[in-house]
Parts: sequence; structure tokens; C-alpha cells
Amino acid sequence: MKVCHQLSAKMYVTGYGGNLAWRLEDEVILITPTMLNKGEIQAEDLVFINPEGETIEGKRRPTGEKYMYLKFFSERPDIKSVIHCHSPNVCAFAIMEGDYLMKPYFPETTHEVGPVPVVPYAEPISQKLADNFSDYLPDGELWSGFHESPGDRMDAHERGIAGIDGILTDPGSGNGSKDQDPVERRGAEPG
Repeated sequence: MKVCHQLSAKMYVTGYGGNLAWRLEDEVILITPTMLNKGEIQAEDLVFINPEGETIEGKRRPTGEKYMYLKFFSERPDIKSVIHCHSPNVCAFAIMEGDYLMKPYFPETTHEVGPVPVVPYAEPISQKLADNFSDYLPDGELWSGFHESPGDRMDAHERGIAGIDGILTDPGSGNGSKDQDPVERRGAEPG
């Protein structure tokens, strides 16, 4: 809950947008509910689902974006959690003409995140959108990305895994170890 509240307070999520998922055990995933402001989430609002997406505990329905998160968890056992943001500043870039989202405005982003993939468009909250991430999951970390929207413009709604802003991996897995050099970790060339 604390992460939800912090993301809302810092405007990384707005309104009902954005979600979080955390694999607690192999068969238990904690996920945020649909249609609830992340700044207002309380313990009784949280939902627990299994890897098939079925609710095992909770009074609310899980987010419809669960298909994406389940895809990440099933194809990458080292992924422990997903933070999917819909930040207003990224949404503003997404509706602008031009390829602004792919420009390295900050050297830290270029160094720490590396190239940001554009995942092919599919209808939001669909299995097809989740499946479109498959090509981007096996080769290391997917920290951030976007998917195409109609008209070859970025869809701000799906910012985060492509649309996910943070995927935490098991540091012992060799994927995303903070002890490893960020350039080496991303397979990027320095400078």
C-alpha cells in the first residue's frame, strides 16, 4: 500500500491509472484492484491471484492489465514485481509530434536504462498485448518501454512494462544485479 500511496503522491500514477503486482510465492501474486485510485488503496482493497489470473483472495476484481504481469512472471521467473506507471509527464510526451520518448534527455537514463523498446500495438488489457511482450522478455531486463498505438504514435496509457516502469528481478539471478556495472547489465556500449 505504501508504494501505491507514494506513486500517487509523486504523480507517477493518476486517477485509476497504473498498477502494481508482486509475486509473493510461486502460486500467489499480490495485485492492485481495478477502478481504484492508487492513493486511496487500503489493505482490504488488495487482491491475491494465482498464476492463471484467478482470484484466490480479495473482495475486489484485479486490474485488467493482469495479463501483462502474468506474462512477465511466467516467462521470467526472476521477475518479482512490476510497477506500471501512467505519469502525466510521459503522457504529455506521448501525445507530442515527433520521437521525443526515444531521446536521451538525461545521461542517467541513457546509462542506467539503455534503449527503450517499442512493443507492437494491441488493444489494452488484452491477452494479445501481453503476448506482444514475449519477444522482449528473454534477453535480459525490460525496465521501461512503450507499445505502438494506431497512427505510429506512442500510447501514453501503456507506458511502463512497455509499459512497465519498473520490473524488479532477483539480484542473485544475474539479471539486474546492482553489483554489476549498469552498462554491462544492459549490454550497452559506454559513452
